[in-house]
Amino acid sequence: MQKVEWMKLSVFAKRIGFKGKTVWGWYRDGLIPGAFKTPSGSIIVPDSAIRRMVKKGKKKKEGERGGEIR
Repeated sequence: MQKVEWMKLSVFAKRIGFKGKTVWGWYRDGLIPGAFKTPSGSIIVPDSAIRRMVKKGKKKKEGERGGEIR
């Protein structure tokens, strides 16, 4: 079985190249599979979500600007 790596939402946002506010909205809307909020309030995301978001086209291309991808 493959080990799941976890990261905070801010790290996830940096890795996919979007602002934290944008990615927090995706979390709030249930668009980040496997993400959850800890009792302390941190939002934790599995590394597998990066692959899923890239497949959905939610990773910025080099030099791209803006926040929302529809």
